Amino acid sequence: MATNTQSSNFFQAVKPILSNNSRNISFLIKFFHNNQDYYTKAELEIDQIDKIVTETINCGALLDYARTNSNYKIVLISQYNFLPKFCNSLSLGFCLPNLNKAEFDRVW
Repeated sequence: MATNTQSSNFFQAVKPILSNNSRNISFLIKFFHNNQDYYTKAELEIDQIDKIVTETINCGALLDYARTNSNYKIVLISQYNFLPKFCNSLSLGFCLPNLNKAEFDRVW
């Protein structure tokens, strides 16, 4: 068991790993119950993470906004822009730069 653990934003930790063409990630989850720490190991595939994000965010509402404002080119900056399904679901209405590849300056 790891003794040097730290809390962090899930996507900040996952993005560099999955951006390197890894298909899954293993991580340690800490639970606190009755003044006791419990740990469990979990593994997720990028497709599972992508599906959860795409289903949770109301992409339809975002696309409606883009269609309503079609005379503008809208750049969507998010921590999810590295997820393929998420980007595909919004690609018709938004420019989605991959921030890991420093595309923002080129797009902007």
